[in-house]
Amino acid sequence: MKAGLYSKNGKKDARYVWEKKAGTAYLLRAGGAAGIFGLSCLLLGGCGRQTADAQKETAGGSAGETVITAAETGFTINGPGAAADGTVLTITQGGSYRVSGAVSDGRIVIDAGDGEVALIMDGLSIASADFSPIYGQQCKSLTIILEEGSENTVSDGALYEYDRNGDDEPDAAVFSHDDLIFGGDGRLRVIGNYQEGIRGKDDVTIRSGILEIEAVNDGIKGKDSVEIEGGTITVTAGGDGVQASNDSDADKGYVRITGGGLSIDAAEKGIKAETLAEITDGVLDVAAGDDAVHSNGDIRISGGRLALRSGDDGVHADRSLSVSGGELTVAESYEGLEGLSVDITGGTISIVSEDDGINAAGGADSSGNGGRGDDPFAVAEGAYIRIAGGEVRVNASGDGIDSNGDFFMEGGTLYVEGPLDGGNGILDYNGQGRIVGGTVVGTGNAGMLQTFSEDSQQPVIVRFFEAKKEGGSALKVESSDGASLLEYAPQKEYSVLIFSSPELKLGENYRITAGEESAQAQTDEVITYSGERMGGEFPGGRGEPGRGRRPEEHGDMGRPEGAPKPPGEGGMFEGAEGGFGRRGE
Repeated sequence: MKAGLYSKNGKKDARYVWEKKAGTAYLLRAGGAAGIFGLSCLLLGGCGRQTADAQKETAGGSAGETVITAAETGFTINGPGAAADGTVLTITQGGSYRVSGAVSDGRIVIDAGDGEVALIMDGLSIASADFSPIYGQQCKSLTIILEEGSENTVSDGALYEYDRNGDDEPDAAVFSHDDLIFGGDGRLRVIGNYQEGIRGKDDVTIRSGILEIEAVNDGIKGKDSVEIEGGTITVTAGGDGVQASNDSDADKGYVRITGGGLSIDAAEKGIKAETLAEITDGVLDVAAGDDAVHSNGDIRISGGRLALRSGDDGVHADRSLSVSGGELTVAESYEGLEGLSVDITGGTISIVSEDDGINAAGGADSSGNGGRGDDPFAVAEGAYIRIAGGEVRVNASGDGIDSNGDFFMEGGTLYVEGPLDGGNGILDYNGQGRIVGGTVVGTGNAGMLQTFSEDSQQPVIVRFFEAKKEGGSALKVESSDGASLLEYAPQKEYSVLIFSSPELKLGENYRITAGEESAQAQTDEVITYSGERMGGEFPGGRGEPGRGRRPEEHGDMGRPEGAPKPPGEGGMFEGAEGGFGRRGE
């Protein structure tokens, strides 16, 4: 027997206990007559640990259940609380209702006042040509239990007929005005031909079961929240995959995933929350035409395994984005991670992006994070990227790290394979760019080079190579006594290396090897430059905050006489576009 406590908002509640016993799913409420059956002990499919006599099956169901069979001519009802009018079944009081059979044009309406209703699907196939087949009109909560081993299907038509002009609800194959909960160990296929697949006007919670959802618009939509605690869920949607839409209450409009497996193929956003998208566990595979994970507020990722493919941002928050654990892979994106602020303190992150790998920018997504007409040097208030832990790998065709504010490297490990062209850089920030800890390995084109600020507390070596190195060319950094600080083979070609590690010390000599080329670098300053910029690369790039200058004329683009830094450490290369715009803007 398995048991667990469940409630809203991720908190355990001893009033609700799910048990698994002999193929039957139970929901028990301890403490008396407040149970959804109005009994001292409420269950879905039996009365828990009662006497054997109390659990005798009655008319094909367990004690306390109303047993209903659907057919093309209507519903057969054995027990109280429900009535049928042809192929329309209405449940009028709280209780447990086990439904099986098939009807090709019918509906189940729950109109039970403040009662809690449990609908056990035990091999049910129901469709409606012009309305929601499962309609929670009024009840305290509607719990749908998928009987173990059962196959169930709910589908609606492409055009609804409402009783009154101006009505636009229900609009989903499974619709509830109140809390909607899914559990059990069976399978449910939901086909939303009109709008949504599953929609709840309060909270939608999925605890277990196998759910396959297809919808012309959104797959799963909860107004106040969507919580996924377990189960195996597949969503194919013409709109968003999973959405929480309440934008008027700061405590609502959230999507929270704490377990289970979720696969989404969505034409628009994969996961969309108004206030908060939070992922603490589970396995997610998301392919989206727009952002894979999106919040108009904040995003917090502390666990789970996420595999994301996106036509826009892999993960986007209008406000703060934080990653403290888990495995996050953005295999395809325009920009990988984006938020007004981005905090990474743990986890393993891998990003492939057409433009910027990690972007901190002001404004809403796609939307308003700056365009080619904006001031590319402006500092966005509150914008920053901070890496203080974890391992981050970025393969970017635009800027690897792009902050319209500050960039702080405090811990963890950051690998950046930056652009091949000279119009973007490995690092790009408009405010401060300080490193105090962690390891940074950045490779790419030197044309728009920007490194860390001189007020950094950890040494940085910038090595310009004599010739471009092919992808796969091994990079090595060794101390004067032969100790290895770095062994790495970038996938893309590169002509410059930015390297910093807690093992680097001021006043020491280090050997840097790339392919057959090898050179020494003496760390006499916090920022140490070695070699000369290649003549074929752009001389542009931004300087350190407050120190930007337009590069002077240097025929060989080498180090200006007497200058401690290479040319191009100041102003933007003339004619190069800034790296802040979105495609098409």
